[in-house]
Amino acid sequence: YDSGEIRYDINYDSINALAAEPPSQDYLDIIQRGREELAELRRNPDALRNKKDLKFEEEQEKERLVLEARQLEDAKRNQEERIRQEQKRRDKREEEEKRKVEERQRSGGEDGGPVNPAVFAFAAIAGGAGVAMSGSGGDDESPVGV
Repeated sequence: YDSGEIRYDINYDSINALAAEPPSQDYLDIIQRGREELAELRRNPDALRNKKDLKFEEEQEKERLVLEARQLEDAKRNQEERIRQEQKRRDKREEEEKRKVEERQRSGGEDGGPVNPAVFAFAAIAGGAGVAMSGSGGDDESPVGV
């Protein structure tokens, strides 16, 4: 069939009659050209690449590079944002700790807050010595077992 040819008389006999005829010279030329192109493609696959295909591949490569660049920029931006947020959290924690320390210093431990352990130890030793001495005066308030 020629390109775009329409046939209405398709039946068993017409197909057998068509098959019995030798192919046209145009058909044979097309087949020969196809064989030659196939042989050339097998020898050098890049030789007969279509210009449109090459342009399409170049465009795809450009798009891929642009997409990768955007992804890298986004990743960098996200990393910077995470760093800023982490620094903000650290600064907030440090500020909170500083505020607590200042509040403790202002209150001086009078409200039941933490007291310096060295001061506490000295008071315990001095207080214990005072209790031991007060019981040795002969009062009825002597420590048990003495």
